[in-house]
Amino acid sequence: MLPVVTRSAEVVLLLVPGSLREAALALGAPRWRVVTRIVLPTAAPGLVTGSLLAVARGMGETAPLLFTTAGAFGLTFGPRTADECAASADLQ
Repeated sequence: MLPVVTRSAEVVLLLVPGSLREAALALGAPRWRVVTRIVLPTAAPGLVTGSLLAVARGMGETAPLLFTTAGAFGLTFGPRTADECAASADLQ
């Protein structure tokens, strides 16, 4: 999941126009303030979108594993004793 977020964040941060950065630096703003006040707010929607897509991808890759383990759990853990078999027969 981290490589997906990193790659999307890199692309979004590169999309912020250099003229915005240069204008803030020309006005005398320190570099850390340019990043916190100009670059991050401009790139925030793209960063959130990339993070949500990475989480959705992780959930999509995990879902088949969960269904497989749930199916295996349901198939292997049936009634074990004669009493439990009789109790399950009564319910049917």
